[in-house]
Amino acid sequence: MVSRHAAGAAGPLADDACGPTTLDWQPLSASSYAVGQLSGAVAVRDLRQPNQDVLHMELSDRPLHRILFCPETPSLLAVCADDSIVRVVDVSKTEDNIM
Repeated sequence: MVSRHAAGAAGPLADDACGPTTLDWQPLSASSYAVGQLSGAVAVRDLRQPNQDVLHMELSDRPLHRILFCPETPSLLAVCADDSIVRVVDVSKTEDNIM
């Protein structure tokens, strides 16, 4: 499930009771980063919009262990979960972004 939405004042990461597990800064961006969570979700955030996700994706039902933006194509994000599957997602798209 992928969504672009605004969150409450506490921010979407505070809403995830499982908490963050991994973080990576988007190459060529001074303010964008992605956070992986124990719940299997990834939130792409922007420091200039601290109270909302730019993009939120439920990618696995298992905890995320590592996320990494591609240095050559900064919109691609590799996500590794506890289910031993590596997913590559295009964070610039809102639908069908899993490759």
